[in-house]
Amino acid sequence: MLEKMLNLLQEISVDENSAWNKMIEFLIVDNQGRYFFQIDHKFEWLWEDEGFTSRFMSIYDSVLLRSDCQDHVGELYYKRMLNKTCSDNSSIRKILHQKGITYSSVGTGKEILQAAKKNPNTKYYGVESDIKLYRIALTNCIIHGVDVQLLNANPNEHDINVQTVNGRSNWKYANRWKVDCDKLKPVAIG
Repeated sequence: MLEKMLNLLQEISVDENSAWNKMIEFLIVDNQGRYFFQIDHKFEWLWEDEGFTSRFMSIYDSVLLRSDCQDHVGELYYKRMLNKTCSDNSSIRKILHQKGITYSSVGTGKEILQAAKKNPNTKYYGVESDIKLYRIALTNCIIHGVDVQLLNANPNEHDINVQTVNGRSNWKYANRWKVDCDKLKPVAIG
C-alpha cells in the first residue's frame, strides 16, 4: 500500500524526495490531526485534482496501516529513498531512568516499536539527529499509539539527560514536526 501511494505521489511531484515528503506528512496528519498546523502547506496537492484524490484515497487504508506494529514506513524509506535494506541500528544506546527508557540514534523507530509490542505501558524517549529518520520514527509511533517523546537532536552536542536542567529544557521540543535545533541547549562540559 505505501509503495503504491509513493508511486502515485511521484506522478504529481518534482522528484522522489518531494513525493516522500508528501506521503510522510499525509500519514502523520491522518493519524494525529494536531500536526496539520505544523506542516508548511494545507495539502493542496491532495485536493487540486479530484481524480488524483480518488485514486490516492482508494489505495490508502489506515486500518491496514495500524494492523501490525511494524516499521513499514522505515522499510520503504530505506528501500526507495536510500536504495538499501532497512537498518536495524545496533549502535542504539538505551538509557534507563525513572521516567522510562531513552534510546539514542533511534533511526526510524523500529526498536521502539518492537519494545512497545512487548511492554506497551512503558514510556519511551528517543533521540535522532537525522530529520528524515526522526520524522519517520515519530510517524511510526503515532500510527501505532506508542507512548513516546522523540527529540530531533544530536546526543553528542545536545543535552538529552532528563535529570539535568538543560536536558529537561530540550525535551520540551519533543514530538514536533518543525524542529529548530538552534534552540537546543548543549551538553554541559565538566
